[in-house]
Amino acid sequence: AEVCGLAAALEYVSDVGILEIQKHEKELTAHALNRFAEFSDLELYGPQETCDRTGVLSFNLRNVHPHDVAQVLDERGIAVRAGHHCTQILHEHLGVAASVRMSFGIYNEVSEIDHLFSTLDLARDIFLD
Repeated sequence: AEVCGLAAALEYVSDVGILEIQKHEKELTAHALNRFAEFSDLELYGPQETCDRTGVLSFNLRNVHPHDVAQVLDERGIAVRAGHHCTQILHEHLGVAASVRMSFGIYNEVSEIDHLFSTLDLARDIFLD
């Protein structure tokens, strides 16, 4: 089964084209970075420029535990991960207990990123008011 899955994945990447996948991921990354810039209470970790990023972004909503943020997002159909992401030493260096990690690829759309950011407004309402 694993070999069949790998073969299907390779065929998909070949059909879509690796350059098209990279282009789409960069467009989504640029959109997400622009959305992060709109909010002073979101702490984005890592480079702020699209050219230095991939489609994986770790962040925190100030004064809200990352697991609480992840739960609110999950309840609205948004899959993220909260925790150390196998980088506990980095989190200790940054002085944060954990972070929320979002990621996207060829199968995602800009509207899904916008949905995440509007759902963060709900997390603010729940935990900060």
